[in-house]
Amino acid sequence: MQSIKYRATAIAAALFTALMLPAQTLTIEECRQMAVESSSRTKNAELDKKSALEQKKEALWAYFPSASINGGTFYALNPMLEITLKDVLGSSDMAQSLISEIESYAHSYGINPVYTALSKGQVATLSVSQPVFVGGRIVNSNRLAKLGYEAASLKQTLTEREILDEVESAYWQTVSLEEKNKTLNQAIALVENICGTVSAAVGAGLATRTDLLQAEQKLSSLKSDATKLSNGIILSKMNLCNLIGQDFAVLKAASSVEKPYIGDISFGSLPVLESPEKFYRDEEEICRSMEEVKLLSLSEEASRLQKKITVGESLPQLSIGASYGYNNILNHQSVNGMVYAMVKIPLTDWGGGSHKIRNKEYQAQKAANDREYLSEQVLLGVRKLWMDAVAAWQQIDAEQQATAVAEARLKSVEADYKAGLATSSDLLQAQTSLLESRQNLTDSQTAYQIAIRKYLNVGR
Repeated sequence: MQSIKYRATAIAAALFTALMLPAQTLTIEECRQMAVESSSRTKNAELDKKSALEQKKEALWAYFPSASINGGTFYALNPMLEITLKDVLGSSDMAQSLISEIESYAHSYGINPVYTALSKGQVATLSVSQPVFVGGRIVNSNRLAKLGYEAASLKQTLTEREILDEVESAYWQTVSLEEKNKTLNQAIALVENICGTVSAAVGAGLATRTDLLQAEQKLSSLKSDATKLSNGIILSKMNLCNLIGQDFAVLKAASSVEKPYIGDISFGSLPVLESPEKFYRDEEEICRSMEEVKLLSLSEEASRLQKKITVGESLPQLSIGASYGYNNILNHQSVNGMVYAMVKIPLTDWGGGSHKIRNKEYQAQKAANDREYLSEQVLLGVRKLWMDAVAAWQQIDAEQQATAVAEARLKSVEADYKAGLATSSDLLQAQTSLLESRQNLTDSQTAYQIAIRKYLNVGR
């Protein structure tokens, strides 16, 4: 019994603590920053940028001399070099006689008539080599690595822009749903008032029971829509929280400061909207500053550098070097050093190399064609973003006029209803038209806010 009381007290304390937690409001700027900081895509883009920087640094080392220390030792079961008297004197009769004479006295005087070597040995060298000319491959490889780093930086910015577009769309969609919820609650309050008026009219014999049931049915339908909309708002908030990396609790009793209840998280309201003409920028200037166009230019330049590197593979190569080492091979220890120059002139590579060069030339021309065509497509995309924003702004004007007409019609029907010139059905229909107009207005305002933000995000 005490255990049950203890658990009940703990649950009550947790619920009281949760109820005391303040509501949390996140602005669009906070959501943008949180999304960039928490997204795995931005983290991976940053890693790609760091990787490209390391490749750039790695390419710089090709300018410096390469040094190496080499060492080795060997032991053979049988000597690899063996020289006999026959190898020296030959196999003539006189040589055979002399060989026999020498062999008869060799052991007496401690002479070995057979010379052996290379049964074991040690070698150690220090070598330094410096390429002097390799067809421009080192210079062009460094330029290519630099382009790779610039491309990684642009891709990181492009990734951040894509994430911001997603977050802003989700943010304003959530705000739109909350605005619709406010409008729906106003409609519910209005219909409740109508139900009260019709109920009083039924009591006075001025309206029928059918009129009251119709009003109550409308009220029930609106409350059902409000429930569905509330669930939609929760799901939209969850999606947005996942995008920005905000942890949340689906149960209020399980919430905390670090993990607030999803229902207590709000995202502000629609701002005061301004005409798109205020945000217009020169289309050509936007395109020149866009990451997509810059990446196309880098791709074209990279193709040209790859062609130059291919050409360099077919050119003569010159390198100089020096070595200093120790060896003990022929039973003799020695230390020696040398300097050298080496020239490599590829001969048989000219045939295949010429085809390879032409292949790279075609790829470079293709990259130039792609840049020209896709740059036009990017310009077309910028113009479309502008037209979308203008169309959304014009739609707001149309919906505002429709809402004003619906509001005037509702006031007129209310006056006619009070004068007995309109039915409750007319009143409910006018109220429904106003609700639809206000929600359409909210949709158009949200669409414009998303469209203008996408337009502003490009080329920034």
